[in-house]
Amino acid sequence: SPISISDLEYLQKEKIPFVVIGNYYLNIETPTVNFDHKKAIKEAITKLLEFGYKKIALITGPKGENYVYKSHNFAVEGYKEFLSEHNLQYDEKLVKTTNHTQEQGYQVMEEFYFLPENERPEAIIIATSKPGKGVLKFIEEKKIWNPFIITYADEEITHPNYILAPYRKLGETAFDLLEKYLKDWT
Repeated sequence: SPISISDLEYLQKEKIPFVVIGNYYLNIETPTVNFDHKKAIKEAITKLLEFGYKKIALITGPKGENYVYKSHNFAVEGYKEFLSEHNLQYDEKLVKTTNHTQEQGYQVMEEFYFLPENERPEAIIIATSKPGKGVLKFIEEKKIWNPFIITYADEEITHPNYILAPYRKLGETAFDLLEKYLKDWT
């Protein structure tokens, strides 16, 4: 979860070392470690188009609010930018926001399934890990519709199509930076 601007300002004012992981603050400069969601989404869509998929959906985690950008914001920006750059139409029914739960992934798949058949996505990019389990559970249980799935993972997984989002590596990098800042602080 993002930390409040007032808390960040307090840390800065008191010169207390910190590193932000995975979020970007619009109105305050912070040391940040992040994954390039925009680039990953654009590369995934490129591959899907090469494979012949045209209706591509995006499932993300929660939106950032007011002063903070979260992975959702970057993923959706990358998705919209790619479509715009390639003269493809944006369809808001194909972009779903979740609260990072498996249940929400399953629910989103139900929503997609109940679209008219010609409006259902042929491929889905899941830009968050836990809902991906719900998506795969839906496909396995229902066996009625089988879109091509690309999911985020923070380590190599058995699913054949995934975007390696090195969250553990981000944590290690943030720790290393914080350790350096603490040495300089004392």
